Amino acid sequence: MRSLLSNGISMLAARLLVPVFSFAINVGIARTYGAETLGVYIHLLALLLIFQAAAGAGMQLLLTRELATSPEESAGLLRNGRSFALLSGSLSTLAFLAYAVVLIPHDRLIPAAFLSLTVLPSAWIATQEAFFMATGPTTGSPSSPLRRTR
Repeated sequence: MRSLLSNGISMLAARLLVPVFSFAINVGIARTYGAETLGVYIHLLALLLIFQAAAGAGMQLLLTRELATSPEESAGLLRNGRSFALLSGSLSTLAFLAYAVVLIPHDRLIPAAFLSLTVLPSAWIATQEAFFMATGPTTGSPSSPLRRTR
């Protein structure tokens, strides 16, 4: 039960990091650069979901399945998943910045730079969620840190 609570709190924290970080960025941009720049930022924020989905690259479902079916290989799978998340998150961040450079005026790139900071962490969060789901108490795998004791 303690492990379930611990993983639940960890998953909640991971889910809350992006909105909290996003909120802090919104407030910072509004206070520092004004309403016009915040409007550009909100436009880019609407496009962020596309780039975050690309950053995750379906890794959450794939990694959850692989970890649940092959718990003995969890360390290697998780290492590969994190490496892939770093790669896909970095590429998605660069693609988002390229989109911003091409389609918005150059004097308004500051909001895009701030917003791009949320793309890479979303890929890492997807990988961590996959690990938490695959190693949950219902998997029953011997290597699961959440394995129920009987």
